[in-house]
Amino acid sequence: MIWSSSYYEHPDLASRDAARLVHHIPAIDGVPSIYRMSAEQRTGMVEVTEGVSMRDIGTMLYFTEEFKTCTCGVIFDNTSGLDIKDRIGFLTGSNTMALSYIAHWSCEDEDKARGGGFIKFKFVEGGNHLVSGLLPSAAT
Repeated sequence: MIWSSSYYEHPDLASRDAARLVHHIPAIDGVPSIYRMSAEQRTGMVEVTEGVSMRDIGTMLYFTEEFKTCTCGVIFDNTSGLDIKDRIGFLTGSNTMALSYIAHWSCEDEDKARGGGFIKFKFVEGGNHLVSGLLPSAAT
């Protein structure tokens, strides 16, 4: 959990080039969030507890196309039958791990390809992967 709760300094986010993202070396000026979290925050955000399965990680890794199809269907094609346009948010911290940026850019591209306006994208300066839990006011 130290890795995903660390802070990273990416040199050129404007290029949208995944090869330029920092994948392994956290910034030295930010203490990983896990060291500043209460026991309640850790339980709610990062610890595997009863009812939470590690199988989810395997599912996410090996069924990415299926997840994409389902997610795009719900968000862009209204397969859920719900009126959700402009109700979906994507929050990314400026100092988050590289995978978060890759996901963010992918969702931006999907949104743009479908005409835009389905997803509200927001960057939180100084935030990391756990920004919505540690800075809940930034999530609004």
